[in-house]
Amino acid sequence: RLHCGCIASVHRYYLLDAGGVECVICAKKNVPGV
Repeated sequence: RLHCGCIASVHRYYLLDAGGVECVICAKKNVPGV
């Protein structure tokens, strides 16, 4: 599932340990200091 509804190519997504998918942009927003 998409956490933020970002549209990007498949290899720009991270597979999360929880089994979800998070785009690079959202991942950076959710990580302090990145």
